[in-house]
Amino acid sequence: MRQKAQRRQQRIGRDDPAALAALQRAVDIAGGQVQLARKLEVTYQFVQKMLRDGVPAERVIQIEQAVGGAVTRQELRPDIYPREPSAFARSLTATPAAD
Repeated sequence: MRQKAQRRQQRIGRDDPAALAALQRAVDIAGGQVQLARKLEVTYQFVQKMLRDGVPAERVIQIEQAVGGAVTRQELRPDIYPREPSAFARSLTATPAAD
């Protein structure tokens, strides 16, 4: 039972329509569920499951690559790949002030 709860937490689905729409765009770009499944080396039933339940974290980058970046990881899983860099990430790239 605990594993099911963990798997649910690893996915974002029904509660994020934008993420599901992004996955549907990836399916369309790939040419359909079967074609996307072939590119991901999974069954088309797994693609159907992702359309219902959301994309597992471990498949996000693979989907992005399968569609040539036309659908981004940020669109598929905004909960783990935010569009805006965090304040910490911005501080790492900020140039130090000149004295």
